[in-house]
Amino acid sequence: MIKGYEGSLYGEYRQKSFQEVWKDVDSFLSDYQGSQIPVNIRNDSATTLYYLLYGKYGNDIVASSDINRFKYRVYSIIFQYGPAWEKKLELQDKIRQLSDDEIMLGGTTIANTATNPGSKPTTQTTEELKGIGKQNVNKYKKDALSAYKEYYYSIEEDITEKFLDRFNSLFIKIVQPELPLLYEGEEYEN
Repeated sequence: MIKGYEGSLYGEYRQKSFQEVWKDVDSFLSDYQGSQIPVNIRNDSATTLYYLLYGKYGNDIVASSDINRFKYRVYSIIFQYGPAWEKKLELQDKIRQLSDDEIMLGGTTIANTATNPGSKPTTQTTEELKGIGKQNVNKYKKDALSAYKEYYYSIEEDITEKFLDRFNSLFIKIVQPELPLLYEGEEYEN
């Protein structure tokens, strides 16, 4: 403390930090669900997102001079990109849970021949013929190297980081107080 000054020794920011806007997950969820932008991710995903945003931007200062506008930009980004983030996480989880047998499975090709199908085929239809005279089925199994290589490259590492980076523009870039530190009652000489 300097001469009875109770403020910051380093100046002040004109706006709040992320954690000052939403002190806890309940205030975030309440604001998000009460906004006029439709909620399009599950509640558990929104809870996780709050903690991810807090971890990345908790002490970062909001760039906008209007907190309400900042909140709606957060909700807008969630509305635009949240469902894809949520689905990609779900799919990655399914991919990671595949068994070795499932990883080794290849494709199946079925070729049917209808010599006398009992109906007149045309070239303009996409309907399948009712009668099948002959069927060839080809199934293949991947070799271990190819299967694991394909599996390896199907696992994403940074789905969440890409999504969180979309919020970066909502915070100031230069971490320096925007308002001067002024002491009441002191005179400065030039």
